[in-house]
Amino acid sequence: MKKIIPLILILIILLAGCVEQKEAKLKIVDQAGREVEIPAKVERIVSLWPEATRVLFALGVEDKVVGLDSYSKTCPILTRAFPEIKNITDVGSPLRGTLSVEKLAQLKPDIIFMRTDDPELADKLQESLGVPV
Repeated sequence: MKKIIPLILILIILLAGCVEQKEAKLKIVDQAGREVEIPAKVERIVSLWPEATRVLFALGVEDKVVGLDSYSKTCPILTRAFPEIKNITDVGSPLRGTLSVEKLAQLKPDIIFMRTDDPELADKLQESLGVPV
């Protein structure tokens, strides 16, 4: 009996380690007042807003940016400051009505940044892609 109890405890500890870990997420309230759940670890980013693009590149996370809006791709200030922008996929523009949801889906982003003046579009993208916007 004395040998069985420690064996059972070890077995319980080993099995507890086999439980599937959920990916850590953070709940935030965005500038539009929407509650959004975002992953704690982000590897793939799409920016649909030049201001967000500037901030992402200034923070040095340009290697995680996989898609940009059309204006970020052609903005003279951004393209001069960050020439590597030309190598990032253009997903169109929500302001010009050229946003390609198909391209967004192909890029498999972990998060999408966009302006706060169109929360309906943010909700629609979040629902259709399953990605926080």
